[in-house]
Amino acid sequence: MMALKETSKYVGSNKSYNYKEQDLFKAAENGDLEKVKQLAAQFGYSEIFLNRRDAVTGKTALMLAAARSRTEVVSFLCTHGADTDIHDVGNFSASDYARIRKDKRSFAIIKLYNEWQGTKCLPR
Repeated sequence: MMALKETSKYVGSNKSYNYKEQDLFKAAENGDLEKVKQLAAQFGYSEIFLNRRDAVTGKTALMLAAARSRTEVVSFLCTHGADTDIHDVGNFSASDYARIRKDKRSFAIIKLYNEWQGTKCLPR
């Protein structure tokens, strides 16, 4: 498995984020929208915090939410600056995970957000 570089835009050693990013990942994966909102507010809706990547898998909170069909969390993260163009170590994006899961609602939200942002990160 390919390891992520520490110089990556959203992987690093910012100590104030490290202990809370796991909380964000868990909340996104479990669909705990209130916890995701609380953590986002705690860090000033920082795109750097919302786009943190797991140091091993490279997954973001958005990817974890899309992979578990957590549509409300996907919507919140997209509208608060989650980067839909990030790929994990397997070269999958959040839209890929929504497609694999056959989650039409999350896929549509990500697609609309991509179109609004002008990005081209659509699934293969």
